Amino acid sequence: MPTTEIVSFVLAEGADMNPAFAILARQPGCIGHSGGRILDDPKTLCWFIHWRSLEDHERFMGNAIEYPALHSALEGKMVSPPKILHVDLEPFGAMRAPVLDVHFVNEDYTSRDANSSSGKLVEDGSLTVVVVGAEDLTTPMSNLDGEVQRYRVPITGQWWPGTP
Repeated sequence: MPTTEIVSFVLAEGADMNPAFAILARQPGCIGHSGGRILDDPKTLCWFIHWRSLEDHERFMGNAIEYPALHSALEGKMVSPPKILHVDLEPFGAMRAPVLDVHFVNEDYTSRDANSSSGKLVEDGSLTVVVVGAEDLTTPMSNLDGEVQRYRVPITGQWWPGTP
């Protein structure tokens, strides 16, 4: 099952993320990544890194050459420490939308259509992440029962070589 790593941090002014993107692009098991700045907090980058499985991500983290290279590529680009979360999203289709609405809810939620994906947080099984894909910023953002946090991310960069 695909695992999505959601990484958010305050991005340094003028930071070039392409070296970090290139490192991820060559990793076995990385099936794509996308990201953009959070609409209500434009200094914060929200980066969605998609792995074929959590095990593939863990193998990358254990790689003595590539994982430190990613950290070096990110050096000086993060103004704040990254917040890193993992979720197994089903179905996966919403992740390719041009705008992603990310919701954290205290209730079980099952995605109801091709424009939404949901799954339990690996780090905190009491929270469900719901990602709703939107075609543009004019689409109203959904309100979900039990919502504890939400944000909107217009996707400004993405790489999709594989299919989950």
